[in-house]
Amino acid sequence: MSIRARKPVNTVVSKAAAYDTILRPIITEKATLANENGQVTFAVAINATKPEIKAAVEMLFNVKVTAVNTIVQKGKTKNVSRSRWSAQ
Repeated sequence: MSIRARKPVNTVVSKAAAYDTILRPIITEKATLANENGQVTFAVAINATKPEIKAAVEMLFNVKVTAVNTIVQKGKTKNVSRSRWSAQ
């Protein structure tokens, strides 16, 4: 069984959609260390896809994006007077 190469996806987004996709930069110690290696970290909309994120970054910052990595980070569970709730 061979692995077939994927077709390149050409996603075009408007400038307004690009600003709606990329919400803010992440400024943490870990993100700063990754920035030294040429990686940039952003918080993006929860419904954004990788091709949309790539197109938005390329449009807004005039750079060539090589890869997009995403994670969904859950909120912490807090204890409040004998009950638990999820902070988001």
